[in-house]
Amino acid sequence: MASLTGLVRSTLSSVVFGAGGAQFPYQVGDPLPDQDETSLWTLHHGTRRDDQSAVTVFVFEAAKDRNRVPLAKNAYRKLRTMRHPDLLNYVDGLETADLIYIVTQPVVPLRAYLAEHHGDAQLVLWGLYKIAQALEFLNGTCQVVHGNVRASSVFVTAAGEWRLGGFEVMSKPADTDPVIKSYYSLLPDIGPYSPPEIDHGQRWEVLQDNATLGLLDAWQFACLMCEAYSNRPLRSDQDLSTAAIPSATMTRGYRQLLQPTPTTRWTVAQFRAAGEKPGGYFDTEFIRTNLFLENINVKDEQEKTAFFQQLSQHVGDFPPTFCTHKVLPELLKCLEFAAGGPLVLKAVVAIGQRLSDEEYAQHITPTIVKLFAIPDRALRFSLLECLDQFIPHATDKTMDSVIFPHVAAGFVDTAPAIREQTVKALVVMAPKLSASTLQRGVLTALTKLVHDPEPGIRTNSLICVGKLGKHFTAANHTTQVAPLFARSLRDPFSHARAAALMAISATAEYQDAKDLATKLLPVVCPALLDKDKVVRVQAAKTAQTLLKRVDAAAQEMPASSPTMSASGTKMPGINGSSGAGVALAGDGGQEGGWSGWAVSSLSRGLTALGTTMVSARLSDGGVTSTSPLVTSTASPPPSALSSASAVPPTTTGLGLNAMTSPLALDTPNDPAEANQGWQGLDDLALEESPSSTLGSQSTTIGNAHKAHAQDDWDTPWDLNSAAASATASRALGSSTSLLSAKPTSKAGLGGARPSSLQQRREDRKLKLQEHREQKKKKSLGATKLGT
Repeated sequence: MASLTGLVRSTLSSVVFGAGGAQFPYQVGDPLPDQDETSLWTLHHGTRRDDQSAVTVFVFEAAKDRNRVPLAKNAYRKLRTMRHPDLLNYVDGLETADLIYIVTQPVVPLRAYLAEHHGDAQLVLWGLYKIAQALEFLNGTCQVVHGNVRASSVFVTAAGEWRLGGFEVMSKPADTDPVIKSYYSLLPDIGPYSPPEIDHGQRWEVLQDNATLGLLDAWQFACLMCEAYSNRPLRSDQDLSTAAIPSATMTRGYRQLLQPTPTTRWTVAQFRAAGEKPGGYFDTEFIRTNLFLENINVKDEQEKTAFFQQLSQHVGDFPPTFCTHKVLPELLKCLEFAAGGPLVLKAVVAIGQRLSDEEYAQHITPTIVKLFAIPDRALRFSLLECLDQFIPHATDKTMDSVIFPHVAAGFVDTAPAIREQTVKALVVMAPKLSASTLQRGVLTALTKLVHDPEPGIRTNSLICVGKLGKHFTAANHTTQVAPLFARSLRDPFSHARAAALMAISATAEYQDAKDLATKLLPVVCPALLDKDKVVRVQAAKTAQTLLKRVDAAAQEMPASSPTMSASGTKMPGINGSSGAGVALAGDGGQEGGWSGWAVSSLSRGLTALGTTMVSARLSDGGVTSTSPLVTSTASPPPSALSSASAVPPTTTGLGLNAMTSPLALDTPNDPAEANQGWQGLDDLALEESPSSTLGSQSTTIGNAHKAHAQDDWDTPWDLNSAAASATASRALGSSTSLLSAKPTSKAGLGGARPSSLQQRREDRKLKLQEHREQKKKKSLGATKLGT
């Protein structure tokens, strides 16, 4: 076989580059596999020399079969003059004394195609429909008889379209010496394909009548149906009766084509018309779709809209090769000429999912790129919606340098729907974009969109930032992303605030821990008490996320940073190696560590405060008292004093109950000594003077009494004096000394006394304030208080 192939190529080359073939612009390649043995022709792969486009070259070698040269020459002449979409598309040819070349569109023999796609009933049905159309054209319009309709005369394109060839005996029966009458018997194995009137009686006159001209082709068309559904060559008449025709209605038409009497036999046109009736064998969605696409240029807009609306629902059921090479090119033409728009695009994208990357780049990508440049909002919106299905097949360079500049225009589009869909498209585009595009163009655009007037766009922009966080640098997060989130938490739209919180959680791992602690946590915490529950719930989740992130960063830090001494040398912190470390109570340090220091200091401070409050220069001779304040003029019982002095002071804890109580000091029994020259509290006579009455005021302190006329002092002063008098009266009404109550426990001594002491200190403050006011009044003529 290899030597035979080499001999054929050598012969072809010598002819092509010989004297007659110098201008032949095609390169003849290797023969196709699975050649049909009943054909006169050998099919070869071929390419056009100038653009390397693929073709198929039919080669007939005269030296091998001189008797059939007239058949090959007739086929060559007829094919050059016949033009129909369902006939084999003639491209070029060359005829020499030894060889005949016919160059056509790329095709394969039907038998080879059926061996690969056997069982696809839609393709077979559509192929038979196309052959029926071709025969109707030949028999009706051209008034010629094909005479060689069988599987070896049918070829299939890459789209799965059947094309009728085999024009070896095509002729007009009305001619004086028709080729079919003279050379029909030279066709290889033509016997099983001949009807009774030709096979037995040679009644060629039947074909001369226009009404019966197509009866031979009708019989052979039935033979083709048998071969197509049985997927084997026809050997005898018995094979016709056992054909596996798929439907009952088609079986009836099939039998009408095989009527032995010519006058009762259907023509191919009758068979096709019966199948196109509602419910007929040719009335299928697949055939209707193909017929509409072939005539789409003459359809009105309403018909196109209805067709494209239902196309995307059915295109998934069509054969993949057919969609790629038949349906898809027609749809792409519609898009390029602005027909169908978004409806067509959906069908195109659906077909594109069944293509390889190479096929996608070849058929769909160029058109999609052109569509992005069209200023049609409806089409742009549809493109952005389908972008996630287009992205996997596009290269990074195409997305970054060609498509993204057109997409970026949507950020500033006046239509809110375009802006919002552009934001959503960024999520699927990001993996295909360069780092500079993401960190400059994308982030800058999103920063502006979080201030968009539409709340939905602001919300989606924040979600987009959260999804793209991993693509931004640390500097982007510090200078742009974190401030963006902080501003968005003040958004009046609750869902925008919730989206900001979710985005903060999503990008927490990319944020600097210091930024989380100083910039984001302070703005997240107020959201914990947001007026909308959805925000509060998300704020709680976000706060927990940030705290975990900050805590993890804190665990990696040293316990304390080293400090500098006065001499400029570093001193170790808590974890330093110096022996002069600080013993912590929680770390096993000695008892009374840092907590003990705090309690002692606090006790000393509060005790000093109580003593200072009593130590004041009074007007009765300038006597200064430094003893603790005692709020009762009566001497307590000895039992109370002994009990009080017997209870040791408590120093546990950090509360006020833990400090050393000044009430444990010795209290003098003499009332005069206890009051240090002051009158007892029970002897004080205080009168309330409401600030609303500006009449005569009277104040009694000790033995001094001074009445003065109404003056112009500020009202707050009067209010302070009245409040102090009222407080003193209440205090005098309940002057039971704390020392008179015997504590039953340390808790009782440490808990009840300080609270009562605090109340009495407050009362004493008010008395001292009143005293200072009286001193100020001296300048108005008041006499000095006596001793």
